[in-house]
Formats: sequence, C-alpha cells, structure tokens
Amino acid sequence: MCTICFVVTLMPKFDEPAFRPVRGIMFIVLGVSTGMIFVVHRIYRSKVMKANFILFLVGGLIYILGATIYMLRVPERWRPGTFDLCGASHQIFHFCVIIACCIHFYGNVITFRDR
Repeated sequence: MCTICFVVTLMPKFDEPAFRPVRGIMFIVLGVSTGMIFVVHRIYRSKVMKANFILFLVGGLIYILGATIYMLRVPERWRPGTFDLCGASHQIFHFCVIIACCIHFYGNVITFRDR
C-alpha cells in the first residue's frame, strides 16, 4: 500500500485538482489498512480486547479526519489566500498523520508491555 501511494503521489497526472479525491481516498485506505492489520491480529490472538483497541480506533479516525479535510480543502475554500503560509488543508492533513502515528505508537508500546 505504501509503495502504491508513493508511486501515485509522484505521478504528475495525479497532481491535478480533479484527482484530489482519489489521492484522499488512497491515503484513507492506507491509514486504515495499517491500523486494521494490528486490530485483526489482536482479535485473533486474544480472547479479551484491551483498552488499547480504543487508541487504534481513535488513530484511524484521525487519519480519516485529516484526509477528509485535505479532500474538501476546508480552510482555504472558506477564505482563499488566507491560509497560504500556515493552516492549509495539506498541512492539517500532515499534522493529523503525525498525531495518529504517535497514538498508534503508544498503543503498540502498551501492547508490547502487556504481552
């Protein structure tokens, strides 16, 4: 999934505004698939789900939120030109990715500690 996202992101054809939803959905699928691998494994290996399942759910929702903001171009759509340097949807998307990665990392640390 990462390789596909990487290759598609580098293709000039997908830089066009018409392909923004395609890129956003691609990022959502990537973010959710990486979190779901752990969740499915955890359900399979453990009879009792622990509290860190919530962390992975929240992380996935933050991925989806960031990609949705990116696809909708929320701040710059409302006030064009205001968010050129700071607060653009692309920056918010990356900020959400970093937050979700930190949450998933913390969930993995808890899982490692509890096993």
